[in-house]
Amino acid sequence: MSDQVNERFTRLIKSLSLSDIRPMELQSQRLGDLPPQGLEVQMQWNQAFADGDPVTVSPEAQVFRPKYEFSVKHGENQIFHQVSKFVLVFSVTDPAAFNELWSDELLRKTFMTKQI
Repeated sequence: MSDQVNERFTRLIKSLSLSDIRPMELQSQRLGDLPPQGLEVQMQWNQAFADGDPVTVSPEAQVFRPKYEFSVKHGENQIFHQVSKFVLVFSVTDPAAFNELWSDELLRKTFMTKQI
Protein backbone atom coordinates (compact mmCIF):
# COMPACT_ATOMS: atom_id res chain seq x y z
CA MET A 1 0.00 0.00 0.00
CA SER A 2 1.12 3.54 -0.67
CA ASP A 3 1.92 5.91 2.19
CA GLN A 4 -1.31 7.80 1.55
CA VAL A 5 -3.39 4.60 1.69
CA ASN A 6 -1.54 3.50 4.84
CA GLU A 7 -2.31 6.83 6.49
CA ARG A 8 -5.99 6.60 5.56
CA PHE A 9 -6.15 2.97 6.70
CA THR A 10 -4.62 3.94 10.06
CA ARG A 11 -7.27 6.66 10.42
CA LEU A 12 -10.00 4.11 9.63
CA ILE A 13 -8.72 1.72 12.30
CA LYS A 14 -8.51 4.54 14.84
CA SER A 15 -12.15 5.46 14.13
CA LEU A 16 -13.23 2.05 15.50
CA SER A 17 -12.86 0.15 18.74
CA LEU A 18 -13.60 -3.57 19.09
CA SER A 19 -16.40 -3.96 21.66
CA ASP A 20 -17.34 -7.63 21.50
CA ILE A 21 -16.57 -10.94 19.79
CA ARG A 22 -19.25 -13.61 20.03
CA PRO A 23 -18.85 -17.09 18.61
CA MET A 24 -22.19 -18.02 17.06
CA GLU A 25 -21.45 -21.39 15.50
CA LEU A 26 -18.45 -23.69 15.83
CA GLN A 27 -18.45 -26.96 13.92
CA SER A 28 -15.63 -29.36 13.31
CA GLN A 29 -15.63 -32.77 11.77
CA ARG A 30 -12.95 -35.39 11.46
CA LEU A 31 -13.67 -37.11 8.17
CA GLY A 32 -10.74 -39.48 7.85
CA ASP A 33 -7.41 -40.55 9.23
CA LEU A 34 -4.19 -38.63 8.83
CA PRO A 35 -1.86 -40.13 6.23
CA PRO A 36 1.36 -41.77 7.40
CA GLN A 37 4.06 -39.38 8.62
CA GLY A 38 6.03 -37.73 5.85
CA LEU A 39 3.18 -37.50 3.33
CA GLU A 40 1.91 -34.06 2.40
CA VAL A 41 -1.51 -32.70 3.26
CA GLN A 42 -3.18 -29.64 1.78
CA MET A 43 -4.79 -27.00 3.96
CA GLN A 44 -7.44 -24.66 2.63
CA TRP A 45 -8.81 -21.58 4.34
CA ASN A 46 -11.65 -19.27 3.35
CA GLN A 47 -13.23 -16.18 4.86
CA ALA A 48 -16.67 -14.85 3.91
CA PHE A 49 -19.04 -12.22 5.24
CA ALA A 50 -22.80 -12.20 5.58
CA ASP A 51 -24.63 -10.16 2.98
CA GLY A 52 -24.92 -6.54 3.98
CA ASP A 53 -21.92 -6.49 6.33
CA PRO A 54 -21.29 -4.42 8.22
CA VAL A 55 -24.70 -3.93 9.76
CA THR A 56 -25.13 -0.44 11.17
CA VAL A 57 -26.79 -0.89 14.54
CA SER A 58 -26.51 2.81 15.33
CA PRO A 59 -24.19 5.62 14.22
CA GLU A 60 -21.90 4.41 17.01
CA ALA A 61 -21.90 0.65 16.27
CA GLN A 62 -21.03 -1.59 13.33
CA VAL A 63 -21.54 -5.37 13.32
CA PHE A 64 -19.60 -7.83 11.16
CA ARG A 65 -20.57 -11.50 10.78
CA PRO A 66 -17.58 -13.39 9.38
CA LYS A 67 -17.54 -17.07 8.54
CA TYR A 68 -14.30 -19.02 8.41
CA GLU A 69 -13.84 -22.42 6.84
CA PHE A 70 -10.74 -24.54 7.26
CA SER A 71 -10.13 -27.96 5.77
CA VAL A 72 -7.33 -30.47 5.52
CA LYS A 73 -7.05 -32.87 2.59
CA HIS A 74 -4.75 -35.64 1.50
CA GLY A 75 -5.12 -35.93 -2.24
CA GLU A 76 -8.88 -35.90 -2.88
CA ASN A 77 -9.69 -37.23 0.59
CA GLN A 78 -10.89 -34.64 3.05
CA ILE A 79 -9.54 -35.39 6.53
CA PHE A 80 -10.86 -32.48 8.59
CA HIS A 81 -13.34 -29.64 8.12
CA GLN A 82 -14.16 -26.75 10.43
CA VAL A 83 -16.68 -23.91 10.13
CA SER A 84 -16.70 -20.99 12.57
CA LYS A 85 -19.13 -18.07 12.56
CA PHE A 86 -18.76 -14.99 14.74
CA VAL A 87 -20.42 -11.69 15.47
CA LEU A 88 -17.96 -8.81 15.93
CA VAL A 89 -19.22 -5.52 17.30
CA PHE A 90 -17.20 -2.37 16.78
CA SER A 91 -17.87 0.95 18.49
CA VAL A 92 -17.46 3.84 16.11
CA THR A 93 -15.33 6.34 18.03
CA ASP A 94 -15.28 8.92 15.22
CA PRO A 95 -18.41 8.59 13.04
CA ALA A 96 -17.43 11.38 10.62
CA ALA A 97 -14.02 9.82 9.92
CA PHE A 98 -15.46 6.31 9.71
CA ASN A 99 -18.16 7.33 7.19
CA GLU A 100 -15.66 9.22 5.03
CA LEU A 101 -13.05 6.44 5.03
CA TRP A 102 -15.51 3.52 4.77
CA SER A 103 -16.69 4.89 1.41
CA ASP A 104 -13.24 3.98 -0.02
CA GLU A 105 -13.57 0.48 -1.53
CA LEU A 106 -9.85 -0.34 -1.13
CA LEU A 107 -9.92 0.59 2.57
CA ARG A 108 -13.08 -1.49 3.11
CA LYS A 109 -11.59 -4.57 1.45
CA THR A 110 -8.31 -4.18 3.29
CA PHE A 111 -10.07 -3.80 6.64
CA MET A 112 -12.28 -6.82 6.09
CA THR A 113 -9.47 -9.10 4.95
CA LYS A 114 -6.69 -7.94 7.28
CA GLN A 115 -8.51 -6.81 10.43
CA ILE A 116 -11.52 -9.11 10.73
